[in-house]
Amino acid sequence: MKKTIKSPGTITAGTLRCGFTLPEVLVSVVILATGIVAILQAFNVSLSVLGESRSILKGNMLIMQKMAEVELASITLGDIETGTTSGSFDRENNNYQWQIKAEKISGGFEPASGSGTLNQVEISVWREGSQREYKASTYLKTVKKQ
Repeated sequence: MKKTIKSPGTITAGTLRCGFTLPEVLVSVVILATGIVAILQAFNVSLSVLGESRSILKGNMLIMQKMAEVELASITLGDIETGTTSGSFDRENNNYQWQIKAEKISGGFEPASGSGTLNQVEISVWREGSQREYKASTYLKTVKKQ
């Protein structure tokens, strides 16, 4: 039994096809490049949103820290210092500033003897060089120590 090997000259066009044509390769490269660009843009947007959410979380945590300090002071001293106080945080949060406004509420509120005083407390936190400011406001009842 003899095997016959066809020479390249006997193969007609369209009977044997190996590989891809240049237009097919170019179209696939364009599609792949478009997909990669879209993924990189989505990654960039997600990184900026992550940074923004981290900043918001840190601002809210610092407000909670200051609010806990005010509540602790009102419990131990039995009163809240009215007026405006401000300062900056320490250690890793030293680029954040805070301001506390406290005032006694008197409009229509008549506390019974020994029942305490109602105070409105507003806390603001912001980072130096940033336009974003985080605020929280609450009411605290204080009872004078005897």
